[in-house]
Amino acid sequence: LSIQSPNITALNQSRAIHLRAIYSFTRFIDIDTLRHILISSNLLSTLDLQGTQIKILPSVVFTLFNLRYLGLRNTRIESMPKAIGKLQNLEVLDALGTGLLYLPKDVEKLRKLRFLYARRRLKNQSFTCYGGIEVPRGIRNLTRLQALQDVAASLETLCDVAALTKLRLFSISGVTSEHSVKLCSAIMNMRDLGNLSITTSNENEALPLEELHLPKTVYKLEL
Repeated sequence: LSIQSPNITALNQSRAIHLRAIYSFTRFIDIDTLRHILISSNLLSTLDLQGTQIKILPSVVFTLFNLRYLGLRNTRIESMPKAIGKLQNLEVLDALGTGLLYLPKDVEKLRKLRFLYARRRLKNQSFTCYGGIEVPRGIRNLTRLQALQDVAASLETLCDVAALTKLRLFSISGVTSEHSVKLCSAIMNMRDLGNLSITTSNENEALPLEELHLPKTVYKLEL
């Protein structure tokens, strides 16, 4: 189902019950009407709401046990309920460019998750910039992760990230000199890493990275 108009009342009346994927290509969508469509779509595996102006997800989303892809990129979502942990088959969570400050602890229950994109949008007087979000300690249990973007740096987070040896894309923000040793150690555990981005907490922060030996698979490095 491709939604290209804010008026989806007719879709609600069609009683489509075999939907596997829903893509929205309109900024404004009636959440109440969408909720009714989702209630009858328990086979749904893809829900892409990228670019819509939604601020909160309908609770019915977290009953979609077959959901594998949840796209929230560039939406106005500001919080993720702990019910996200119910989506046991989720493989991709894309929340880049949202208002999320942190992910709930229950994210650690998503053991099949392979791609986690989450970057918060920071408003400045003259331009929009982005920053990392806080992730729970249980992130170390998501050992299938191949992409993790963009996390806020902390000593605890870097200890946990070191367990994610299958990462191919890793992005971290707010790094300071005190993080350097653990950051180097974590990166060197990522044997398949291809894309690495490191952002310091401010432009004057110096990072001693002499001990860092990049995996040979790295093809893109952003500092």
